Parts: sequence; C-alpha cells; structure tokens
Amino acid sequence: MTHISAKWGWAKEELDAQLGAGHHAVRLSYGRIEDPHGPGRGSSDEELIALARRDVVTLFGQDLVGGPISGEQILDARVARWQRALPGTSAVQAARLREVQAALRRSGRMSGSGRPRLHLAGTWFAGTGLARVVPHARRVATDIARISST
Repeated sequence: MTHISAKWGWAKEELDAQLGAGHHAVRLSYGRIEDPHGPGRGSSDEELIALARRDVVTLFGQDLVGGPISGEQILDARVARWQRALPGTSAVQAARLREVQAALRRSGRMSGSGRPRLHLAGTWFAGTGLARVVPHARRVATDIARISST
C-alpha cells in the first residue's frame, strides 16, 4: 500500500485543488502474475476493487479527523494489471542477479579494458521503489562517467 497523497506533496495539492481538503489517494497492490493462488491473476477487476475497498476501510479505520471510514467514502477505484513489472524477490532471482553481475565483470576483463561495456539499472538490478532505483541509477551513471573520462 502506498499513501500517495501523504508521500508526494504534488499529489495532495492536486487532490485539494480538484476535490477540496481532506481527500486522500492510496494505491494497493495485490499479488504477482506468476502467483496462481494470490489475488490478482484470476480475480476480476470487480473482485479486486471489492478487496481494495475492504482493505482501505481496515487499514484506515479512522480518517484523519477521527471519524470512521466507510466504503461509501471511497470515490473512485481502478485496476491496473502489470505483467512482469516487479522483479522477483526469491533466492533464485538473487542468484541470477549475481550471475549477471559476475558475467558483466568477466566481459570487462575479456575486452582487455577491465571495464564492463554494458551497465544495467532499474528495478531488476536495484530493487523496487524510487528509494532504491534512483541511488542505484546515480551510481551506475557515475561509474559510466568515470570510465568514459579515463
């Protein structure tokens, strides 16, 4: 769950401008496409929205002014299905990532330069979320700039 309007000021400002103060935007994410048992893969949009409505009421049992939240207060809900959007978090995925990183190091040594010719960034290599992706991308860019200047 991401409380969008609490996390990003621009989102709160936009909500306040469009709907008035006191509204919130949240994102709930369910399952992975390869998980046959979790919600998402075999669930209809209507089922996912019903689940999200129940979860919002459960998660935010009281609104910010102390009153109870009801399902009727949820103004809108949408389903976005992302296939293969999130990296795996298993030990197998971690081992594959180490193999890729080792292959990149070997390719640099094989090229005679000692430096990899290919650099990888993004959620599959840094983890999910901007807090992991942005610093990783900056490190990769710094490495590229350092290598390019030598």
